[in-house]
Amino acid sequence: MLAHERDCWRAGIQRLAGVDEAGRGPWAGAVVAGAVMIAPAFAEAEADGFFRGLTDSKKLTPARR
Repeated sequence: MLAHERDCWRAGIQRLAGVDEAGRGPWAGAVVAGAVMIAPAFAEAEADGFFRGLTDSKKLTPARR
């Protein structure tokens, strides 16, 4: 986790946004999208804590969501 983000941080890019969507797609109804930006220090501190296993929101249990 964070491999791509670390590459960007090393290249001097400090503002990255994570994006996710929910819905049935533009052909079948509304789509809701969200983005979040997290400070690099917080992401590193939580890489093995809060963010562990967070790769696809659809695979999370309702309790974890």
